[in-house]
Amino acid sequence: MIDTPTSPRALICRSLAALIAVLTAAGASAGAADGPVIIVLKSAAVHAGDGRVLPGVAVLVRDGKIASVGALADIPTGAVVIDLPKGSITPGLIDANARLEPADIVTPPRRQGSALAMMFHAADCASAKGLPCSCDPRPSCALADLHDSLAPEQVCPVCGFSKDTAAAMLMSGVRPSNWSQTEASSEVVPHTRLLDSLNLRSVDLDRLLRAGVTTVYASPDSSAVIGPRGAIIRTGGPVAERVIAPESAVAAAMGSDPYRVGMGNAPPFGDSINVRTRRPTTRMGVTWVFRKAFYDADEASRGVPISGADTPPPPALPVLADIRAGRVPLRIQARTQHDILTAIRLTDEFSLHFALVEATEAYKCTAELKSHSIPVIF
Repeated sequence: MIDTPTSPRALICRSLAALIAVLTAAGASAGAADGPVIIVLKSAAVHAGDGRVLPGVAVLVRDGKIASVGALADIPTGAVVIDLPKGSITPGLIDANARLEPADIVTPPRRQGSALAMMFHAADCASAKGLPCSCDPRPSCALADLHDSLAPEQVCPVCGFSKDTAAAMLMSGVRPSNWSQTEASSEVVPHTRLLDSLNLRSVDLDRLLRAGVTTVYASPDSSAVIGPRGAIIRTGGPVAERVIAPESAVAAAMGSDPYRVGMGNAPPFGDSINVRTRRPTTRMGVTWVFRKAFYDADEASRGVPISGADTPPPPALPVLADIRAGRVPLRIQARTQHDILTAIRLTDEFSLHFALVEATEAYKCTAELKSHSIPVIF
């Protein structure tokens, strides 16, 4: 959806931006002022976070922390009062499965071609009006015809086009491709950490914070069968204090993502062998790699030598053992019904507990999910 300058969403975004600016200014003056910094937030409704909506109350913030929520007969002397009579106040939102771009800005790729090809293409433009082409100065976007009507502070939700550099800085930085940041030396890398490739100053975090999201589970992508450990981080505040849990749940994946995301896996072709010449190349292979990883970890814990093309790297084995013992949480991405059921069958085999992520067809598996008490992050 593209917001008009007077749409409710645009008004809310501007109100949030103004609120953040006031809070920042108030915090900046804290060092120069004696005593605590007190901010009083008033709005038409305050959402308590437990389902209750409290009308006509205020939130008192003292030195950056909520001190009370309720009716305030007397506003403390020196308090900064922010009144949003048409707004509402909610607790910070938590994104339980956030994919963040480690780079600050990702520029959409430009169409390129030889001058001769562009000349021939330009000659055909009269018969291709309305279709994206290399000589069209607008981005190749399904909403290209609406770009001229965007206000300076607005961003196209499809391609990120904006007339304003500041607005473009708040667009999502996730590449619209199969790009991957996961270590590709093995399909089993639970000993690696997403935090080590995460930019804690990313504009993705600014974008989330302005939308009210204060905490996220930063998830690895789905290019490995058993991927890295995600991190739990705050989207705002001092960078040194943003990391809540540097090593959280291990992210695994069922389905086609492990052999399609990134550069994609492939069988050997002649004498050409590289890092992508490996299993899995099918769902059968994904299941094999997942199962072998836990059998190998079990054998290694008993001192039995392990071998094979799909053997996990040695540092991964103790993490797999910790997952098996319940000391490290496990997430499994599975979208379709048969991938969800495969995940349940595999985890039953090893008595694993896991949270199901991106469960598009979970509604087809409600009985199995309920009987196994599997939490779903949808």
